[in-house]
Amino acid sequence: MIRKLITGITCGIVAALLPACDAITFEKLKPGVSTAFEVRDLMGPPTMEWKESDGSLVWEYPRTPNGVENYMITIGPDNVLREIRQVLTDENFARVSPGMSKEDIRRLLGKPATEVYYQLKKEL
Repeated sequence: MIRKLITGITCGIVAALLPACDAITFEKLKPGVSTAFEVRDLMGPPTMEWKESDGSLVWEYPRTPNGVENYMITIGPDNVLREIRQVLTDENFARVSPGMSKEDIRRLLGKPATEVYYQLKKEL
């Protein structure tokens, strides 16, 4: 009984502190100063990478399903961090429109926490 209680309390504390880990990591990254190497070292490999027309790269770092944040990190052609954006915002959700491809939506909002296929509607 006591072991279950201690385990429950420990899990609750760890879950409460996990969002703070991202905050600490992002404090170490400085746009205009940090390099792509530093980003990869602190954040790990991105789940997706897009190349922009100007030669910059956009790296995707989802924090779902356990969190409610997805980050897009832009690395310039000079390998310097340009921007860190949290993309799960009301503004980005408002930009989703009928007819957008799955890839367009992923690029806008990041990797989904889950995908569900509706058999009767033949929709994902």
